[in-house]
Amino acid sequence: MAKKKASNKPKSNAQKSKKPAHAAAKSTASTQTKATTSKKAAAKKDAKKKDPTGLGLGAKILIIALAVIMALTMMLPSLSALFSGNSSSDASTEATSTTDDTASDDSTETVDLTDVDSIDEYFGEKTAELEDELADDSDNLVTLLGLAEGYQNWGAYIKQYGATDEDTLHAYDLFKTAIGYYDQYLELNESSAARLYRAQCVYASDETDQAISDLEELTASDESYAPAWYYLGMYYYYDGNNSKATKAFKQAVEADADGEYGVASAAQEMIDAIKEAQTSDAVNSVSTTDTTEDDASLVDTLSNSTGL
Repeated sequence: MAKKKASNKPKSNAQKSKKPAHAAAKSTASTQTKATTSKKAAAKKDAKKKDPTGLGLGAKILIIALAVIMALTMMLPSLSALFSGNSSSDASTEATSTTDDTASDDSTETVDLTDVDSIDEYFGEKTAELEDELADDSDNLVTLLGLAEGYQNWGAYIKQYGATDEDTLHAYDLFKTAIGYYDQYLELNESSAARLYRAQCVYASDETDQAISDLEELTASDESYAPAWYYLGMYYYYDGNNSKATKAFKQAVEADADGEYGVASAAQEMIDAIKEAQTSDAVNSVSTTDTTEDDASLVDTLSNSTGL
């Protein structure tokens, strides 16, 4: 049977970590599955939540593009070297399998990762294989990392494309399993990347306060790990704390001064967007106040002239 694997090959975030634990993960060829949300799906999700940012309409218009792009990535950071998949613009995954003969005999099979049953089947098979491997070697770092990230991504897809409360609970269970594997991994090797991914699972489980607390602890212990500052900034932003969000983004820019993690640019964009949005709101507020005062003055003038 042909084995499914993806055509895209971006480097896993976990493999970028300087920690020794990721040297093992880096030794395997990695591919990364990233789900891209359609405008319709993003709008549907946003409509279910009250905007916590405290910013006005002008602010939302200025920030929405960046915010929507980040919505799913907070749940779906990367896919382990032991997983593979390639998301197209319609969020279906095209998996390419190669025969044992020659590369010219490659066949392509489409895996729909927008259907809950298909998502469960795809990730269920992958995680089952890894769990069999872990049974033979319970301290295998690569396998533990693969399972943790695999369950995390599985949960992210279910949460994104599930339509029922049962699907949401299913996603929470998957994130809980992912957290368990991250904990096993961290018992063997300290890793800022793994701690970040664990916090992402907590956040995706709708435990915002705990996720923020976990990242505050992480950034306090490893101030040089820029991705943690960046995600902390995003979590603050979505929690409506623009002041703390801006400070965290500035820390991300500083920590990624050499561009090692590739988050400095995105963090700076968020800083600029929040600042511009706040300025826009301030101008709109002054304009509204002036209009109200002009209306009141006009009413007084008319009242005096008519003797009312």
